[in-house]
Amino acid sequence: MPLGRDKHLYECMNLRFLATDITRSMKESLDSQWSISPERKRIVREGGWIAAGQLVSFAAILVGTRILTEFVPPGVFGRVSIIVGILALVTQTVCTPQLQAALRFYPEATHSGHAGHLRRIIGRRLMRSVSWLAIAIFVVSLITGLWTPFSLATTVVIILLFLLDVYSQLQTTLFSAARRQREFSLWRALERCLRPSFAILAVIVVGVSAGSVLLGYCLAVACVALVFQPALRTEREQTVHNPPDQESERNLVQRLNQFALPLAPLACIGWIISTGDRYILGALLGPNDVGIYATAYALVFHPATQPNAALNLILRPVLYQTMVEGDRERERRIYSVWLALSVAWGFTIVAFLFLFGDRLVEICLAQEYHQAVDLIPWLAVGLATQSIAATYYSRLFAAKKTKRIVTCQGVTAVASIIITLTFVHLYGLKGAAVACVFYFGLELVLARWLAR
Repeated sequence: MPLGRDKHLYECMNLRFLATDITRSMKESLDSQWSISPERKRIVREGGWIAAGQLVSFAAILVGTRILTEFVPPGVFGRVSIIVGILALVTQTVCTPQLQAALRFYPEATHSGHAGHLRRIIGRRLMRSVSWLAIAIFVVSLITGLWTPFSLATTVVIILLFLLDVYSQLQTTLFSAARRQREFSLWRALERCLRPSFAILAVIVVGVSAGSVLLGYCLAVACVALVFQPALRTEREQTVHNPPDQESERNLVQRLNQFALPLAPLACIGWIISTGDRYILGALLGPNDVGIYATAYALVFHPATQPNAALNLILRPVLYQTMVEGDRERERRIYSVWLALSVAWGFTIVAFLFLFGDRLVEICLAQEYHQAVDLIPWLAVGLATQSIAATYYSRLFAAKKTKRIVTCQGVTAVASIIITLTFVHLYGLKGAAVACVFYFGLELVLARWLAR
């Protein structure tokens, strides 16, 4: 009897060990089938930081715009928009070619151990250009100050804001290129939060004027730059720096020039497309209408375009790295997902703003700005269309076909001037919003054709 009992126990133990082995084998099989690779985990983590940063930025813009419009009348807001638009033109002219080159060549430079050298080349080029442009802005401001109300103090504030914006764009772009999306997102989100806050503080302390708002913007950008100095030092220390030989450096500079030089006119062209309508409105209707249009544009711009901008920040470094590795099939999959998500979000935001645009204006803008409600649906369609077109530009940037981008945007810029002038003359303020549907639609058709 004891022997039978022992035999029974022995068989039970064998069955238990067998079940354990089967369970372990099934678990290993499932893990191997459904496991997430480290690269995918990194993409998800980076995407989380970018999505969180975009949400915080959008909330800050909504709340900041609501409070700022209570303190600043449309006329002053219009003048601020005009000044910021001019600074954007100058900043983009300096930054766009160099920063796009940094984004495109950073994976290759990292692979070859020359990332630190690339950072220095881009930094030196920007510093040289910025110095000359700052002097030019000061001279032009002094000359125009003879017949405009701008004071010397306002001129100094404008130059300081220009220098700080260039520095901010350089450092955030390098963070993004190095796939340090946490620092990139925190920098952008904190800056978006502090700009309206410091602008309101400056208006309260100094008085209601365009110069006060710009001073607040300067203080915000400067504070954020100071906060991130330890992170910048860490990034510089961690960047591998193997100085290239003279032939490699000459080759790198040549490739940077070939990529960046065709983009030189792109900043001016892009500025005409995105900001030119404000100056047409200012010339034909006045600064009050510019202020109303600028606030409506800001409300629509961020929800319509920032999700695609987030996709660009997440997927562009991955796409460039994939191209360096020569994985064409993965490259095609990344781009297909990118385009599908952009189109889906475009339809979603247009539907949302058509249904709830009036409520959004009531919540986010002061009473003086409620005329903007008629502009929201048209701006939603136009900016969603432009956001989809930007996806095709990403493909052209990746293929280093920058001349095609300049061609497409050049045609769009000319069309935007002609269509906006015509529609504003016929329909007034609303005509500027309706016009963007047509010229952004043209841009999408051309971009899709050129990216084939």
